[in-house]
Amino acid sequence: MYSGLLEGFYEKGMVDSDPLVDYLKDVFEQFDYNIKKMVTVTATSIDNGSVQVFTEKNTDLKDFPMAVVSSSSIPFVFPHRRLRDQELMDGGMTYGTNPVGAVERCREAGYDDKNIVLDIILCWGNKLEHSEMQESTTIGNFMRSWDIENQYHSMTDVYEFMGAYPNV
Repeated sequence: MYSGLLEGFYEKGMVDSDPLVDYLKDVFEQFDYNIKKMVTVTATSIDNGSVQVFTEKNTDLKDFPMAVVSSSSIPFVFPHRRLRDQELMDGGMTYGTNPVGAVERCREAGYDDKNIVLDIILCWGNKLEHSEMQESTTIGNFMRSWDIENQYHSMTDVYEFMGAYPNV
């Protein structure tokens, strides 16, 4: 457990996520690791930058708590995690939104594209946070560019998906 933010600079992340791992293990144990729905969790391999997809079919259910924490291990903030002999971090490093995984899972269940409907909710507002800058400063410009880049990055995944899967 980290005692402060400065100490976090000398660790793999600023915030210790071990309590989350323990909590998720407890939750999964309460349900005897019995998952009745199709689940897809995506993480990014630090080793080679590849997308790692964990499902109830290809992952031991006792590994799901670590897969979930790996998938949400935002670099710099949370430490990356080791699973399947790989160091893993936030799945958003490769896919901001991964609708392809959802479509593939629907296809596995026997649905064709014309019967697949995805609802995609992005956690990004329609207003840029730093849009009302009073003056142009270095940090202000940086924050504004970050807002713009993040907004378009999120939407780019969706637009590319729509082009690749026009019948969904």
